[in-house]
Amino acid sequence: MFTFPKSARLLKSHEYRKVSSQGTLCIGKYMQFYFLPIDNKEVTKSKMGISVPRQYGKAHSRNRFKRYMREIFRHSTQRQFFAIHIKPRPFAKTATLQQLADEYMTLLSKMTV
Repeated sequence: MFTFPKSARLLKSHEYRKVSSQGTLCIGKYMQFYFLPIDNKEVTKSKMGISVPRQYGKAHSRNRFKRYMREIFRHSTQRQFFAIHIKPRPFAKTATLQQLADEYMTLLSKMTV
């Protein structure tokens, strides 16, 4: 069974606020991507948080987006460590896993430049 451990998540509301207010915003077709570099030397992996509002759709649509993003994050490899906050855009409802993964990697490459 694959997991999304607590050490890889943004857990507290102040962590989400910090990434959203101090981080850099990248906007793609399917998602808004806030990121903030982590400078702490003790951190061994990036952290991700996903916010999907009710306006996005019913629970199965929101859960599908979150499940896809967790899977993409789990498979991604990063040289730098970031705190990442992801918010879906309306077009994400019809996106496939591959389309979301492609956009995630595109936005990730913008972060490291």
